[in-house]
Parts: sequence; structure tokens; C-alpha cells
Amino acid sequence: MAKIELRNVSKRFGNTTVLENLNLTIADGQFTVLIGASGCGKTTLLRMIAGIGPQTSGQVLLDDRDISDLPPGKRDLAMVFQNYAIYPTMSVRGNIEYGLKNKKVPAEERKRLIEEISEILGITEYLDRRPSQLSGGQRQRVALARAMVKKPKVF
Repeated sequence: MAKIELRNVSKRFGNTTVLENLNLTIADGQFTVLIGASGCGKTTLLRMIAGIGPQTSGQVLLDDRDISDLPPGKRDLAMVFQNYAIYPTMSVRGNIEYGLKNKKVPAEERKRLIEEISEILGITEYLDRRPSQLSGGQRQRVALARAMVKKPKVF
């Protein structure tokens, strides 16, 4: 895991300020929950940390390193969306393996990681199924597996 720090982070959409001068530190290994009303900026904050929707101003740091201008793929973070974002044309195994192939992880290591994470999440028996053959909870576990298998600093 890693420490996340936000320094004077603000986010504006046109004339609308969603977050203003937010300062937050999430310590290494700390589990943090964001609670608030719909539209208060929870998802916007997560998207800024992940680099999907960059902050308007301020800094995002990971282990004291400024990652504010790094693209999402270079941040060593994993994020699981509420709507799963899994590929319907791929098997469960293919969905989990996808990011590992892009990172050019060797085949044997990919196989080991997929087996390890699938066992943890209880989805081993579904590896050869398509997402359409799974329940909502099973699909959510596939999305979790895809994020976990990359062993990110922040999840």
C-alpha cells in the first residue's frame, strides 16, 4: 500500500466548484470510506486520485511523489467501478488477465496470479464463463479480481 495526500485540491466544472482547497492524507495501509450525499464530490475525488478526471488545482501525491500530471496507467492505482466495466466478449479469465497481458507479464506468472486471486474471491469455477453467465455479485468479484491481480500500491 501507499500514502495518498491531497494538497489544496480543487475541482471545477465550468463555473461550478465541486471541491475546493481539499487537504487530505490517507496513511499507508489505512482503509478509508467516503460518505456523503449524491453529488457531493465522492466520485469526483476518486477520479482525481486515479487521474481519470484531473484536479483543476492543487496536488495529488502518492508516497510523497507528485502524481498530479501522470496519466492513470502510470499511477500504480486500481479502481473498481460500480458498473463493473468488464468486457462482455471475454471470459472471466480473459477479463482478469487483460491488464497483465498489457503489462507484458509472463504467461506463467499471469496464470499463478489469476489462480491466486480467483481463489481468494471464490470465482475459480467461473474462469471459463462469460460475464453474461454470472450474477451481479459474481461480476463485481471479477472486476475486483482484475484490479487486485495487478498488485497496485493503492486499491
